[in-house]
Amino acid sequence: MTEETEKHGKPWKIVGKFNDFKGADLLRQGILLEGEEDLAVKVKKLSSGFVVKIRNKKGESGGTTEEENTDQRTKKRKKSRKGKDRRK
Repeated sequence: MTEETEKHGKPWKIVGKFNDFKGADLLRQGILLEGEEDLAVKVKKLSSGFVVKIRNKKGESGGTTEEENTDQRTKKRKKSRKGKDRRK
């Protein structure tokens, strides 16, 4: 299948990988203490450990435009129509 997967929201950037939660949490807390209010920080559990991810809450990738939203809706409609055709 060569269908494109749709990604929603702003992309996250990996800033560190750790084997234990304590190390990952220390990095997360350090980033939060730097005081950048427009950063979102999270610790994510993986099968092989933990990863710390960040992204801008606002700024250059500040959401989707109306044109992008329209394109996304069009893709969803086409995808749902394909499913209905297969069911018949």
